[in-house]
Amino acid sequence: MRDDECGALHLGAKACGGPAFFVPYSANADTTRLFQLAARHRRLSRERLEATQAIGDCRVETPPPVACLAGRCRFTDSTETAAEAPAPAPADRE
Repeated sequence: MRDDECGALHLGAKACGGPAFFVPYSANADTTRLFQLAARHRRLSRERLEATQAIGDCRVETPPPVACLAGRCRFTDSTETAAEAPAPAPADRE
């Protein structure tokens, strides 16, 4: 696996909008199904936030760099070098 086969998938939702967190993923996986499940997770997270009238910090979360380390897609820190990640996951398609 190569660095350019890894990406950061956004999950969850924040009360002010945007993703709650990211997980690394491999473009070699069944990304169609993965993106469908991620969209469902975001939708359910938003519904829960609305139902509980949650308040958020409105901080914008940005995807961390991702690279292939020891054969797996992992987040890297600023001291490691990651190649360009694949295109971000598509927006909700539900």
